[in-house]
Formats: sequence, structure tokens, C-alpha cells
Amino acid sequence: MVIRLYLVAAGLGIALIGLGGQPSLGQTPETAVPEPKLNRDSSLLSLPTQESDVEINLNQPLALQQAYELALRNNLTLQVTELQLQQNQSFLTQAKAANWPTVSVQSALTRTDSANFLLNQTPIQVDAAAQLQAQQRTLQSLQTQQFQSQQELSIDIQQLQSRLQQDQNQSQQQIFDQQIQQLQLRANTSATPFAITNVAPLQPIAAVPISQGNSGGISNRIQGTVSATYNIYTSGFRSGQIGAAKAQVKISELELKRQLEQLRLDVANDYYNLQQSSALITVSKDAVRNAEASLEVARVREQAGLGTKFDVLQSEVQLADTIQNATQAENLQKIAQRQLAQRLNVKETVNLSAADQVNIAGGWLLTLEESIVLALQNRVELAQLLSQRQLAQQQRRVALAANKPQLQAFASAEVVEGLDDGVSGAFGYAVGLQVSINFFDGKAAKSRAAQQEESIAIAETQFADTKNDLRFEVEQAYSDLQSNLRNINTAQSSVQLAEESLALARLRSSAGIGTQLDVTSAENSLTQAKGNLISAILNYNRALISLQRATSYAQPVSGVTPPGG
Repeated sequence: MVIRLYLVAAGLGIALIGLGGQPSLGQTPETAVPEPKLNRDSSLLSLPTQESDVEINLNQPLALQQAYELALRNNLTLQVTELQLQQNQSFLTQAKAANWPTVSVQSALTRTDSANFLLNQTPIQVDAAAQLQAQQRTLQSLQTQQFQSQQELSIDIQQLQSRLQQDQNQSQQQIFDQQIQQLQLRANTSATPFAITNVAPLQPIAAVPISQGNSGGISNRIQGTVSATYNIYTSGFRSGQIGAAKAQVKISELELKRQLEQLRLDVANDYYNLQQSSALITVSKDAVRNAEASLEVARVREQAGLGTKFDVLQSEVQLADTIQNATQAENLQKIAQRQLAQRLNVKETVNLSAADQVNIAGGWLLTLEESIVLALQNRVELAQLLSQRQLAQQQRRVALAANKPQLQAFASAEVVEGLDDGVSGAFGYAVGLQVSINFFDGKAAKSRAAQQEESIAIAETQFADTKNDLRFEVEQAYSDLQSNLRNINTAQSSVQLAEESLALARLRSSAGIGTQLDVTSAENSLTQAKGNLISAILNYNRALISLQRATSYAQPVSGVTPPGG
């Protein structure tokens, strides 16, 4: 089941992404960890408030396969990468939107109560007959007033002439002559009727800005506008942005796959460390029991006169050393438990233990040359660098498009309706093409393009360097696998010989022909042989998982045949 999950995750489709109906990172297709208590806290932002919230009160044995499943479900780094992938997919959708026109609709309902207005130049309809009658009545009234004024002036002239005849003063005669001339001139002017022209048509009132200096005005108006624009030709800007977004999505997919493979390696190494520390505790406890038994025999022999005080002291030193080794093993186990719990992101109250026994994880049936070719074909790091190179190429196209022609089509339609003027609304539209070229930008576009050219060169150089690193990684893991396999065979023989040697030393000591030092030495040899066997097996398993990671090819525990074989 572990291998099947790994191979699915290693495919280009990224089946664990949670897209297109596939299982998400928090799920596995067939099995699940049977203990929901191992899941992380549902709230990402929760913090413990008291000591009991972090008190370890749950001991949970865990198999390696369950550890893989928990890591897929709970690992936060993996979930962040999945969210980044979804974010880049949204960027791609945004970039593809440039293939479609942009359509916008605007509408507004406006009521205006302005403090200023002006006279509109459009005349309103006037009753001409009523205008003529008003003119005639005004003319008759003026003629009557002029006739009355003329009569009054004539009477005034006659009175002055009578007074002149009565008074023969020469100076007054001149003054009266001037007054008579003025009165006659005024009478002649009043007697001439002025011409009355037609009245100009009246004008309606409309709102104007405050600067016009007039006053008054209220209007209600509704207005709607529909506009559309489309970039017909962008000189590679649009296609470059879409290509860059696709390359970024590809990089995110490969990064998710890389983290899945790396997570499998890290979980396996943490689990093997826990197995090794737990096995060392078992070996240390056996060594402590053997040392205690040897100390008891040494004391009995000393009391019986068959042993010496030196033998007792040697046994006590041996017991102290084994107790110290056991304490160190327990400390390593606690560290390994917390490391695995941190990797799996389980609750703080869980104390994990290894449920699987220390056994050989499987074999590797590929040769070194086949393993190297497989690594260069499968490793996502190389594919990521190629995608980085493609991303830089597309961004270079975008940069160069800034100084090339851009052709855009646009169209808009507008409707305006006054709600209280009694006049039907107006409709207008506009269509056209727009061409723009940025002739000079201080070489900014060329500089951006040059930067992307350097990024292309960097990606190509890193590709060649990564190939060398991957080859060395495969060779190192393959060499470790072979050497640890030989170490397993040697350690197994050493354990058998150490067990026989210890039994013989105890027999010789009981018969009085051996010393307690021989027994102590044999016990140390057995403890060392058992520790070497555990280390050889787990180092082999680590080399195997490292080789699988180096080739991106997880094999079943029973071994595999090369692809296509």
C-alpha cells in the first residue's frame, strides 16, 4: 500500500493534489490510520493554555505504513505546497482570461438640485395673436399719455407768454425765451411716438455651473453604459504571460511531487531512528541483566573463596557501564519519538513507538548503471530546472513585447433618460481600433529581457550541476546498500559467535577454570554484536530508501524488475 501511494504521487498527474475528483492530501485512496486521536488539532492557530494541554498521556504504537499515511494527512509543509499549487493555477486562469474580451456595464440614477441655471437657446412656443393685442394696447396707452403731456405743455407755454407781456424786463425776457424753447423741444419730443417691435421668443431654463452666476434648478436622470475591449494583437505579451503561468504551475506540481518523495524519505529515516533507539534499549536491558547476573556470581564466588575482590569490582564497573548505556539509549528513544511526532504533526499529547520489528526492508534488483539512468529520467529536480528555463523564456517574451505594437478594439453604447423633462431619452455609441507603440523607454524592456536571458543560462548551468549531484547521490546510496548488506551477514555471524563465546565463558567460570573477566568480556562482545546487527539492518534500510529517493523509484519489499522488463 505504501509503494502504491508513492508511485501514484510520483506521477505527473499528482493524484494527491485534490483536483479533478482525486483524493486530497488529507486522504488516502484505500486505507486510513485507525486512530483518529493521532490527527493534528483542527485549529491551525490554537495554542495550549495550561500544562495539561501538552502533557503526554497517550502511547501509540505505529507501523511504518501508518506513518506514511499520517504524514500525507497531517504534514503542514505539504499542505502549504498544495495551496501554492492551487494559487498558481488561479494565476493561470487569470492569464488565460486575456484571450477573451472585457465587457463592463455601468448604470447611474442621479437627482440634481443645483443652485445655478442658465437660459437654454431652444425657443418655446409663443401665442402670436396675444402678443399683437398686447402691443396694440400698449401703443394706445402711450399715445394717450403723449397727448395729455402735449396739452399740459401748451398751457404752460401760454402762461409764460402772458407773464412775459406783463413784465418788460430785458434780462427776464431772455430767461423766459430760453424756458419757452426748452418746453417746445420737450413737447416735440413727447409728441413723437417710439416704434414698438415684436417681442423676442421666451427661452426655457436649464441648470448650469455656479460660475454662470444664475440661480435655481432640479433634475432627475438615469444613465447606462455598456463597453467592451479586446486586445487583438499583443506582440507576444499575452501568450508569454500564459506560457509563464503554465510553467509556474508545472514547477508547483513538480515541487509537490518532490516534497512527497522527500517526505517519504524523512519519515522512513525518522522511523528507523526510533526503531534503532528502541532496539538499543532492549539490548541495553539485556546487557544490564547479564551484568547483574555476573555480579551476583562474582560475589558468591568471593564469599566461597573461589573468586577475588577484583572480580567483584570488575563486575560492578561492567554493570555501571551497561546502566549508563541504557540511560543513553532511553534518551535517544525520546528524541526519536518527538522527531517522528513533529514530522507527522500529531497532537502534543501523543508518544509514538515503533510497532514494526527491525527487519530487512527489501532488495534492489537494478544495477548501478540502470539506477543512474533511472534517476536522470525520473528526478523531478531536473524537470523543475527545465521548467524554470521555460519560465524565463516566456518572461523574456513578455519583456520584449513592451516595445512592440499593441492593437486593441473597443466599442461602447450609452443611454441617457431624463425622468421629469417629458422628452424621450438619447442613445449614443462609439467603436474603433487603437494602436500603441512604446518607441523609447530608456532600454528598460531590453534590460528586463537581458535579466531573463541570464536566468535561462543559470537554469541550464544548474541542470548540468544537478545531474552530477544526482549521479553521486545514486552511487553513494548504491555503495551504502551493498556494504550494509555485507555488514548484515557479518553481524549475524558475530552474534552467533558471541552467544557461543558467552556460554563457554560462563561454563568455564563455573568450572573454576575461567575468570569473571572472561565472562564480562564475552558479555560486552555479545552486546556489541547485537548492536552492530541492528545498526547494519537499519543502515541497509536507510540506504535502500535513499536509493529509492535518488531514483524516484519506490520498489515493493520483495524487489522489482526494471521498467518494461
